[in-house]
Amino acid sequence: ERVSECLDQIEPDPFPAAYFLEVSSPGAERPLKTAEQIAAAVGEYVHFDYYTPQYGSKSHEGELLAVEAESYLLKVQDKTVTKQLTIDKASVAKARLAIKF
Repeated sequence: ERVSECLDQIEPDPFPAAYFLEVSSPGAERPLKTAEQIAAAVGEYVHFDYYTPQYGSKSHEGELLAVEAESYLLKVQDKTVTKQLTIDKASVAKARLAIKF
């Protein structure tokens, strides 16, 4: 709100048409493209998309607990049950940081 109020004080108005000011956190859901980036995300909340379904799903979100030689250990919440999944590295199509709601 403070930024919006400051922008309203500028003359002449740099944005004469109506606008929405959106604020986001840079890198909040940034892709994890390298093995080093994924290893650095241990302890973070991540999202994995798979080439083929793993544990009955094409994707999972959860806390990355560990990176092992051939797999990732992911803690996920399935309704009221917390599960630890071992995900084969070769099955991960995309990885990114995620925001837990």
